[in-house]
Amino acid sequence: MFHGSVITLFLGLCVSVALAEPAADTPVVSTNPADQHVWELTDYLKGTAPKIRDLVNGELERLTAKQKDVRQRCSGYDAAILAEQAAVTNAVHKSDAYQKLAAEKAQAEADLKTARETGTAQEKLDASSNFNRIRTAMEKMESSAVAADTKIPQLLKDKKEEQQEMKRCDEAVITAQKWRDKLISALRDTFKMKWPLTPGAAGILGMVTPVDDPDANGVTVEYVAYEPVETGGTQEGIMQIKAIFHQVRLHLTGMDTKGMHKGTPVAIDRNFTIVRRARGDEPERTYEARPAKDDIDRLFELLIPLRELPPPASR
Repeated sequence: MFHGSVITLFLGLCVSVALAEPAADTPVVSTNPADQHVWELTDYLKGTAPKIRDLVNGELERLTAKQKDVRQRCSGYDAAILAEQAAVTNAVHKSDAYQKLAAEKAQAEADLKTARETGTAQEKLDASSNFNRIRTAMEKMESSAVAADTKIPQLLKDKKEEQQEMKRCDEAVITAQKWRDKLISALRDTFKMKWPLTPGAAGILGMVTPVDDPDANGVTVEYVAYEPVETGGTQEGIMQIKAIFHQVRLHLTGMDTKGMHKGTPVAIDRNFTIVRRARGDEPERTYEARPAKDDIDRLFELLIPLRELPPPASR
């Protein structure tokens, strides 16, 4: 046992067991009975499991899709700018003036080679100076044409605006992610199996850590059960409570343990019930638990995965 201090819970600890009744002209989208359960968690989080899912995840999913779209547009500007610069430069290369300089450069390069092989110091200096003069003139023609192009400044302006939009998107996604994380944490704490862990006690497990790799008999995990001791304040329908935390071990059976490994934390957002009192001595005292089907399973099944939305409509 150890003292943890504060956890967060939704005020709606007692959830509604009413069934959602669709209007006569509204088709029922889901045939899962658990999707008809109406949850009343806060004034802003109430409805069926699909509705709660949309309320918790919708804003983050929308912002993430927008972020991805803006990022792709930002990356596209670099390619567009390079393509426009190449087009302008190619047009310069085809001009008579540039072609004349190119011919002069070729002759100057040959003269420079000859001067380096057989010429005097002055001849070498003159040949090098002439070659550099012509090369600089050609480079100036290219840079001047690029600088005079009207498309490139607009592309650069648009790129800057998109980068600013990207910054706003990144900040919005971070804010939405933090808010969703807070809601998920509060939901887990609300429906977690609480202390004391007597036979029949039930609730989801949330984050646990396997103490060994799973085997045919199940998996043993480290679990922290909280014991509420004092109610604190509330904010936006989320209540803080002071609690005593009890670190125990649960031996879990009747579940898919694929992907679970010793020492790697994993979320088990599924309802379990204690079926046997603890056996053994501290710190390896172990309770036995197995899944107990409940509508909360469906809520977390829909809630935890984030959907990848299509990009927003083009501006």
